[in-house]
Amino acid sequence: MPKFNRSQHNPSPEYIRGLVARIGLSQRLLAEELGVTSRIVRYWLNDDGRIQIPYVYQFALENLAKGK
Repeated sequence: MPKFNRSQHNPSPEYIRGLVARIGLSQRLLAEELGVTSRIVRYWLNDDGRIQIPYVYQFALENLAKGK
């Protein structure tokens, strides 16, 4: 099992979009899986940098992507 390591935080929208693409769920379904709103997921994927993904959700996405 991967270890939770905040030093590996990469909130880059490009990186997060890559994880989301590997998971293969719609933004709505992914939001439901993570327990957030689809609007929050859209913010994480947006290049404007207003809202960055917290590491805990990045970690969850990485683990979901490994399962695919």
